[in-house]
Amino acid sequence: MKYTSTKTLMDIEFEQLNKRIAGLHFGISSGYPLFDESLGGAGFENGSLIVIGGRPGMGSTMLALNILINQIGNFNDNEVSVYIATKDSAAIMMQRIIAVAYETEIASLQNGKISMEQFEQIQNGYIGAKLESSLVLIEADKPTIHEIRNLIEHLTSQGKKIKFLTIDTVHSLHAGGQVSGGVGIEKMLDDLRVTAAKFQFPVLLIGEVLRSVEYRDGPKIPQLKDLKDSRSIASKVDQVYFVLRPAYYEIPGESSILANDFQLICKKSKYGPLHFMDLQVNLTNLKITSAPSFH
Repeated sequence: MKYTSTKTLMDIEFEQLNKRIAGLHFGISSGYPLFDESLGGAGFENGSLIVIGGRPGMGSTMLALNILINQIGNFNDNEVSVYIATKDSAAIMMQRIIAVAYETEIASLQNGKISMEQFEQIQNGYIGAKLESSLVLIEADKPTIHEIRNLIEHLTSQGKKIKFLTIDTVHSLHAGGQVSGGVGIEKMLDDLRVTAAKFQFPVLLIGEVLRSVEYRDGPKIPQLKDLKDSRSIASKVDQVYFVLRPAYYEIPGESSILANDFQLICKKSKYGPLHFMDLQVNLTNLKITSAPSFH
């Protein structure tokens, strides 16, 4: 056990509170004010584990890539975001990242139907340079926590500061020599939190939602129990969110649903309130933006 005096803890908190009052936030913004508010007001906190879940094709990876692009432009030269892709190849992920970064139609990138002017903008643009220096994109089928820790230590030894880690998906983590099943997932998440706290970065975990939500009567809003491995994961992470595109289900009689509606729903939060956030998505270029507010 570790004992720290109450006075020391209070002094630390007063110091941090002083900085927060002065506007010196420690979190990393998602790029979406409502999301940042739901995360406690300052965005993703170092050492935190956040899950975003969704059915296949719903947009959880798409949101993660938008968060990546929103953040990376503010990174210093030695700061990097690590993205571990377990479902798709690095080449496909890079196409999606470029589409989001330059608001270019993903289909045009895939079939080469862009102008030379667009090509030069993508090749020589500012955000492209930032991606080259600040994004570490890893393609891994079943990464282990040991491999992730080794990667973090290797990058740190090269003078890099890890600002953000995304694992897409959490269910692809492999226990290695550890116990498989629920106990293995819990142990892996514990170890991941230790690494995140040691090197001071937040972790975004993409989660899968079970097919049962597809057959539910009424609104197809995922619940915490719909998250794959929910019992093991929900007890170990700080917040769980689900993405939902109402138009995905083409619900009869719902004439108010728009094709670009994109919702982010909080189902677990260490801060208490469970937020419901309206966003908008452009499916041609995969860009997600805050929904306009009407007064």
